[in-house]
Amino acid sequence: MAMYKHIMTGLDLTTFDDQILQYLKQQNNWLQPQLFSFLHVSPSLEIPQYLPPDLVPDPGFTMEDQVKEKMDEQIDAFFPSASYDSVIREGPVTKIMLKQATKNGVDLDIIGRKQAHDFAGLGAKRFIRHASSDVLVVPSASSQTLRRIVVATDFSTHSDWALRKAIEFATILQVEIVLLHIFEVPPTWHNKVGRTQQQFDAMIRANLEDYLDKYLAEVNPASVEITPILLERDDSSLAQEIARFADHADADLLMMGVKGHRNLETFLMGSITEKVLNPDAGG
Repeated sequence: MAMYKHIMTGLDLTTFDDQILQYLKQQNNWLQPQLFSFLHVSPSLEIPQYLPPDLVPDPGFTMEDQVKEKMDEQIDAFFPSASYDSVIREGPVTKIMLKQATKNGVDLDIIGRKQAHDFAGLGAKRFIRHASSDVLVVPSASSQTLRRIVVATDFSTHSDWALRKAIEFATILQVEIVLLHIFEVPPTWHNKVGRTQQQFDAMIRANLEDYLDKYLAEVNPASVEITPILLERDDSSLAQEIARFADHADADLLMMGVKGHRNLETFLMGSITEKVLNPDAGG
């Protein structure tokens, strides 16, 4: 059974598209959607007026035609016999992609991240905040195989959703799930309960361990193997700690679920998840 019925991938007609397509090809054996859509959004599809006549193709061959030809060439190199839709639109990139995803009932959007401050032309934070679908961000150095998934949780209902989604993955793939919770201990609270800081820290951790056991029994009825990790927050931002842990754990996928402005859940959404995309920004 396909996990997603309709997957849409943004392409910007650069060489980075090949990395996204290669990643998608590697994951296609388990994604297996009913429909693939590939979308390119251009600020303008008008042929520049300054071009001399000898550089302008046949007037009947539009810029949209040229873009579609290039897109299909890229896609066919990775999916030579696949059925897909290639869609070209004109206008603001993020706005058009959000509109297209909502209009066509897309349930997974895939966007690329070239480097720390560039998301393949997308206003990624705005896109993630407003998306009505799951969102998968593919970094330039992404792993082509899924072996270990880190799920960051704050035990909210939206974090529950992310863990349940990871469990779905694990029932299809041979992947390891690591459940990460980063907690904070109020610095002066131990005085109020007559304990030393060390005693109070140990009590908090012991209570969290008990809570985790009960939580996993409830959220994981299929008894998929999950490794719980409790980390006490240091002086770093929460986003930096999550990103650092995922990196040190050699995670192939980081999953988070947070309630956004549209009251919908996605892979990466909200203030903390946005900062995880750029952890050096702090927060």
